[in-house]
Amino acid sequence: MTTEERIGKLEHDLVAAKSRNRWTLTVLLLVAVGCGYNTITAAKDEIKARSFVVVDAQGKLRALLGVGDDGAPRLGMSDAQGECRAVLGVSADGEPVLEMSDAQGKSRAALSVAADGSSALRMSDAQGKSRAALGVTADGSSALSIFDAQGKPRASLSVGADGTPELSMSDVQGELRASLHVAADGRPTLRMSDAQGKLRALLHVAADGRPTLGMSDAQGKPRTSLSVAADGTPELAMNDAQGELRASLHVAADGAPRLGMSDAQGKPRAVLGVAADGAPRLGMSDAQGKPRAVLGMTADGSSALGIFDAQERKIWSAP
Repeated sequence: MTTEERIGKLEHDLVAAKSRNRWTLTVLLLVAVGCGYNTITAAKDEIKARSFVVVDAQGKLRALLGVGDDGAPRLGMSDAQGECRAVLGVSADGEPVLEMSDAQGKSRAALSVAADGSSALRMSDAQGKSRAALGVTADGSSALSIFDAQGKPRASLSVGADGTPELSMSDVQGELRASLHVAADGRPTLRMSDAQGKLRALLHVAADGRPTLGMSDAQGKPRTSLSVAADGTPELAMNDAQGELRASLHVAADGAPRLGMSDAQGKPRAVLGVAADGAPRLGMSDAQGKPRAVLGMTADGSSALGIFDAQERKIWSAP
């Protein structure tokens, strides 16, 4: 291959590299490293040319600095085998791009800064599949994304412009399955979804320190929750398919447990509890929520049963 052909090939590689990397995200690394200067002042004795070619001791093309037909400057560097390994350029619209390739010519890393100021670093495997991307958007939010061998996004760690972090994980179909988020007020929330994207489990801690675990059905409706109040009292709640609370189990601060059951309209119909002194009590109510029967036992072991009418008047009792 002649020197002219090599130059032409490298020019082609540079143009192709720019085209491949127009899609690249923006990256914080360029901000950290910087360009090292803001302006270039021309010397009195200067050399002007459309391109510069650098060859090694064997005359092999190793670097090319030039300006394309679109007016965009590019610097390309090749290895001893003539394979283009690095391309640095500035597009016609002013976007800088740096691409690095392996010995087989596969793009393995690309760094760019978009016109809006966002920056990104993308890394690929030997098959050319994107495996990781780090970016910072124009509004200041940042994200690290990790892809599987098929190039599908599987995990991401991000920090929003407001400073709130989030970790997300997806399945092989790209469906979000789990996410961990910390709100601006410090509240952490863990969400887990099924293969259809329906939220099935949620664990969070409220601002007052109250933890809650909630579980939903296949339609995404909340069916059960387990929580501990700020005063340390635990509660288990269960809902029907319409989201109506049907049963709850609560332990008071004094240790007394209480089981409550409601009908489809949300009216309390039965309550079973044990008082702090150890005495059990069962109460049943009508459709209007009025108590109609009470069965209890005192701490000394004696029992009592009371029956009431719709006006809550006692109509029968034993003993």
